[in-house]
Amino acid sequence: MKNITNFIISIYNQNYELIIEPSIVLGIYFILFTIIFLENGIIIASFLPGDSLLILVGVLTAKKVISYPMIIIILTFSASLGSWIAYKQGKFLKKNKKINLIKKKIPKKYYKYIYLFLYKYGFYSLIFSRFIGFFRTAIPMIAGIYELSQYKFQIFNWISGFIWILLLISLGHFFYNTTFFKNYEIIITTILTIFPIIVLSIGILTLILNFIKKKYIK
Repeated sequence: MKNITNFIISIYNQNYELIIEPSIVLGIYFILFTIIFLENGIIIASFLPGDSLLILVGVLTAKKVISYPMIIIILTFSASLGSWIAYKQGKFLKKNKKINLIKKKIPKKYYKYIYLFLYKYGFYSLIFSRFIGFFRTAIPMIAGIYELSQYKFQIFNWISGFIWILLLISLGHFFYNTTFFKNYEIIITTILTIFPIIVLSIGILTLILNFIKKKYIK
């Protein structure tokens, strides 16, 4: 918890000396790995701010706080592993005839859209869905439910994971070196820091409210 606090405070104050210690950097790698893994692997965690977080990570790689090649490798593994877990969940629930558990977590209209998206684009939908929040978690699970080829799934899973991580981190990395970023560095960095926290807070609050609502209805 202390590492997370130091990380947020350091970025907000533009003071990166606090987070260059090896123990804190390792903690940051672990936190990023966990967030990306959960967002890609667990439906109820699909609200996690993966996209904006990756752009912020790209900025940090440009500042030499985080290793550019290292974080791409770590987060590619994290995203792909998460999607593989989602795929396995789909297969498990289908095999044990518990598919209704997924339908309860995915609104009916979204389930229909996701199925049509998967049906239309096949395994290429794994690449497209990486850039669409919630879809990147749901598509692998639906692929597992319909028992699409695990071999092909893994190929597109790892390729899509790498593309998603590489593009967004590179976007943040190269955006940092633009004149526009230099002119508004404090404002942009503050937004990139606060926005994921806001999204995370809203997501957690929504989960809590849904839990209370279901319990109250029962």
